[in-house]
Amino acid sequence: MVDMTNVSVHDSYSRFVELLGMARGVDFGVVKDCVSNEEYGIYYYPQGLIRTNSNLPFFVASPKLFALMNDKTRKRTISINDKQVNIYGMVDIIDDVCSGVKTYNNKKYIKSIGGTQGYEEINQSQIYSGIYTKDLMKGLKGNQSYIMFEKGGESIDDNGDLSHIYKPSDFYINWTKETIDEINSASGLRNKNRYFEEGISFSESGVYSPVFRYFSGCLFANSCPVIFLKDKKQIFYILALLVSTPIRYILNNYLNHTVHTLLEDIRDIPVSDFIFSLENLSIIISNAIEKLKISPSTNRGLFILEIDKLVYEAYGLNAEDIAEVENWYARRYPKLSQAQKANLRKLNTTL
Repeated sequence: MVDMTNVSVHDSYSRFVELLGMARGVDFGVVKDCVSNEEYGIYYYPQGLIRTNSNLPFFVASPKLFALMNDKTRKRTISINDKQVNIYGMVDIIDDVCSGVKTYNNKKYIKSIGGTQGYEEINQSQIYSGIYTKDLMKGLKGNQSYIMFEKGGESIDDNGDLSHIYKPSDFYINWTKETIDEINSASGLRNKNRYFEEGISFSESGVYSPVFRYFSGCLFANSCPVIFLKDKKQIFYILALLVSTPIRYILNNYLNHTVHTLLEDIRDIPVSDFIFSLENLSIIISNAIEKLKISPSTNRGLFILEIDKLVYEAYGLNAEDIAEVENWYARRYPKLSQAQKANLRKLNTTL
């Protein structure tokens, strides 16, 4: 399996043919070393390896790291780099993954800060300033009838990083009893038993999908699903895991390499039980959220760098495995990779 995404047959024909020639004449009786760098990747593995995962995926990535996808038993122990890593599926942690409100007429009910995406601009005096609880299902009265509405947003922040971890919503929905009744009559209040609960939201579609963010417990759109956990104390640990580079590698290579993430893909992510012993993961996410609340332009890259180090450790990855993940990221997201390196150089931080 060969990844030559960034080598154009039109602009770099001779280089394309050279790399293609490197994969010619495979002798299946000989085990060949995989090659992976920021320009290309060449991987060799027996088709029998595919059958160790129930989804039977073809993949253009490390056959060694595919060992983490062996789901013949939901809870299993994987040997990697002479370490025993206990793995179970995200499905064992997740209580539910839900889509939310579908208004069928967003412009009628929704306003945004600063007129974002062409919506009518909201006045601060219209925003509900109370605590968000299940009682809001009764609807609001008076001038302050708009509540925060999570409907996604830009995947890339002003620093050129993925807008992971936390991003305050720019959107608010008019949440009166009249609105509730109108949307409900069109069957638009989907999974309403989950409204105003804390969780993790994620973007389903787009080149940079999925982007995961802390969901504080407001309303959420049909196009912005939310992950609800069985144990809410684990939210920051799981959010840290989901925003990490190694989990993006696993998700985009072994589970779904398209630009549309399915709910089933999230449920199949392999979770190392070691992450829950890494208290720093929760602390890093907590600190990041607080800083992003105060200053949305805070550089997320530094937090992701700290998280990655801990997640690599939790899965038993060595320097060679880490290089494989980082090289893949640079091939898959060259603009993101370059922007992150530039940001870290400005801060005199070694990548």
